[in-house]
Amino acid sequence: MTAGRVQIRNRKLSVGLAVATILVSAAGVGLNAGLNQVGAGADTAATFPVPANDPFYASPANLADLPNGKVIRSRTVPAKIAFLGLNVPLTAWQLAYRSNDAHDQPITSVTTLLVPTAKYTGKAASRPLIAYQTAEDSTGSQCAPSYTLETNSAVLTGQEQSLMAEALNKGFALDVADFEGPNSGFLVGRQAAHIALDGIRAALSFAPAGFNSSTPVGAWGYSGGGHATAWTAELQHSYAPDLKIAGIAFGGAPANLENSYKQLNGGPFVGFMLGAIVGVSHGYPEWNIKSQLNAKGLSVFAAVDQKCTADFVVNVAFTNVNDLTTVPNGIDLPQNQSIIALDNLGQNMPVAPIYDYYSLLDEAIPTADSVALIKKYCSAGVKVIAQPVALSEHVTLGIIKTPDVLSFLDDRFNGKPISGACKL
Repeated sequence: MTAGRVQIRNRKLSVGLAVATILVSAAGVGLNAGLNQVGAGADTAATFPVPANDPFYASPANLADLPNGKVIRSRTVPAKIAFLGLNVPLTAWQLAYRSNDAHDQPITSVTTLLVPTAKYTGKAASRPLIAYQTAEDSTGSQCAPSYTLETNSAVLTGQEQSLMAEALNKGFALDVADFEGPNSGFLVGRQAAHIALDGIRAALSFAPAGFNSSTPVGAWGYSGGGHATAWTAELQHSYAPDLKIAGIAFGGAPANLENSYKQLNGGPFVGFMLGAIVGVSHGYPEWNIKSQLNAKGLSVFAAVDQKCTADFVVNVAFTNVNDLTTVPNGIDLPQNQSIIALDNLGQNMPVAPIYDYYSLLDEAIPTADSVALIKKYCSAGVKVIAQPVALSEHVTLGIIKTPDVLSFLDDRFNGKPISGACKL
């Protein structure tokens, strides 16, 4: 078959998969609307106050004096993770701890620890801990995993429960940090890494969960969570050299934000791009992106801000960002280029072995960017297991590769030497 025919066939398959994904997303959003929900867990806000109104998330007066990862307070929560309708027996705690934002200013973040109640029977010396970054991809703190887990909401974390359940059923514990921070900094990589790494520190110091400095540690995330996990890998050696991370797996991670923005613009998934613009503006308020928006742009910004993905992604589908700014091709302005470039991957080299999986038909993430990142890591001596997948797109890839991800991490926990690295 000629290259041209292969490209045409792949393009048709990608479009078909994308349409199916839109229909699934639309059905989910429609269901949420029928329940009169606005954001994850909104129907339980009377029982569980949203993070902005919950004293548990508040910063103490001496926050700046605390070391990174220091636990400020803890509590048990009724979090549930189900697989095929069956809840995984577990104990859940939430820890509030000190971390830092993208400007290295102290913040309070929260992580949710999910520990299976069944005795760990794996080959590692003790129960491993995986720092799991969810694909929150949202602009409001009511969408943070700590809130959606404690309220048992299916609006957000329900999309990832099967992935999390697979890890828990293998006996692994999960450390699920609110890596977007209290300002909901979607795709603010430096802040995400700080929060994730400090979440590991907090978890390892929390004796009731059974962890200690010898606990085998890994990290994992997909899509927006993959971006946060990749940043976690890149900053481990400089921000948290005290942590020993056996292996890090991420997939569907946008390596070059400008290229992802341009690929998504005007398409069915442009809502993720718009959410990222809003989220990055939260992390870098000096950007003042609103000053570049026209009346329509300000209206769209308001429709996306302080929302969960399901609340806006379908409503803003096919929006062209060039119609929202006071000048054409606003993304090319120097001030925008400099802000966007801050969150690109590949600026620092990981020290832990990496498992990077990506779809050849990804409608959101340019395949060339994924390949370029792997080549950059490999050229610097990073051990990377590269896993391109042909018959998938962005959503399905995260599901079908989970068993391989967990096998990779399990091998690292058991001290098995890595083989087959950097074969593209």
